[in-house]
Amino acid sequence: MHATRLRPFAAFALVLAMLGATFAVASSPAEAAPNRDLQTYHITPEKADRGDIIDIEAGVMNTGPQDAHGVNIKVQIKGVKHVVQSFDLPGCTLTVVTSSSSRLDCPFGTMFGFTSHGVSALVKLLGAGTLMITTTADPNNTVKESNEGNNVSSIDIPVRQHVDLEADYHFWEEDFGAGEEGGVLFHFDNDGNGPAKDILVEIRVTGGLPLDIVSAKMEHAGKGRCEIVSPSTVKCYLRWLHDDLGPNESEGDDDFDVEVRYRASDNIPANAEYHGTFMATISSAGANGEVKFENNSISLPVRVFGPPS
Repeated sequence: MHATRLRPFAAFALVLAMLGATFAVASSPAEAAPNRDLQTYHITPEKADRGDIIDIEAGVMNTGPQDAHGVNIKVQIKGVKHVVQSFDLPGCTLTVVTSSSSRLDCPFGTMFGFTSHGVSALVKLLGAGTLMITTTADPNNTVKESNEGNNVSSIDIPVRQHVDLEADYHFWEEDFGAGEEGGVLFHFDNDGNGPAKDILVEIRVTGGLPLDIVSAKMEHAGKGRCEIVSPSTVKCYLRWLHDDLGPNESEGDDDFDVEVRYRASDNIPANAEYHGTFMATISSAGANGEVKFENNSISLPVRVFGPPS
């Protein structure tokens, strides 16, 4: 058997082919797709009430084995009037766009493979509706990932409110003699976390008492008014009754008083007694949310008596 001899050109081509193969093997890891994947997550309450302070955690998971360098996230909070009170990552920047829209931009730096990192923020809810939280990992697309299509996720939190109208009193005079004058001071408030509108208060004398209304006025109620519609009935009207969140969040008063003065008839028979009540009821024709009427009525006993024989 004779050995095969290569011509000079063929030998050179074979060397080039071997070098090319060696170069291809050495460079293949750099050309391969990255094995890192940034995905966002949220930990929040399922629902909340207006006035609550909720804890929102938004973060990123690197679900691949390779490290990711220069990771940033953007957290957008919008849809409901709110205030971001604090956050636990010092490097974050808070931008308030409007009273119902804000944004956190947070640098996470290097995220090793199969790790997660998040930022927690305390948010006070000053409105009602749907709070929308959208988190974007690597918003500037500086990190090469194996999947670039799952960097954004959102969650919606329903924020509820209700109106809770209550009737109470400050004082009342229980006994009236013939020709005597006295009165009652009722107190009304909205103990809920949402404003009510078109408020109606009705105050009546029941039991056929020989009492006539002398005057009626509303106190601490802005543009509210009262009118005497009969000798035994007063109706008071108020356009708005605001919430119980406090003066910094509310747009007006959440309570008011109504004082009604009465006078007993001069013509009451001797030794006669009449028993009845002062009854007051508050209601709302409309509200931004659920209306509760559990304590919206109150009844106070009254006695009218004649002179002794």
